Amino acid sequence: MRYVFHPEALNEYAEAVQYYTEQRVELAQAFINAIEDTVYRIRETPTRYAAIDIDKFEEHPRFSITRGDKKATDEFERTNKKLTNQILVRFFWVLFSLVVSSSVKSVVKYISW
Repeated sequence: MRYVFHPEALNEYAEAVQYYTEQRVELAQAFINAIEDTVYRIRETPTRYAAIDIDKFEEHPRFSITRGDKKATDEFERTNKKLTNQILVRFFWVLFSLVVSSSVKSVVKYISW
């Protein structure tokens, strides 16, 4: 199975390697080894990491299966759709809350005059 880093993730990875290299070369190598080990485990069993608890992450891992087991690909896509829906629901709830909050402030301001 082939993998590709999202461009933003690749930039962040490069920046982290640069930072750790400036601290100590051994830290940078340990970080690179940890990333490579994680990528290897994802490639070996991609569905193991497909479901995440959205509340625990501000940003979500970005990876995709480009080739491989049809069952694993289907399960990944199904889980990814669920995660996308959860993110959209939360986004629209925040947007709705902002609109309601703004409206309430306007009404209170109007009544106070």
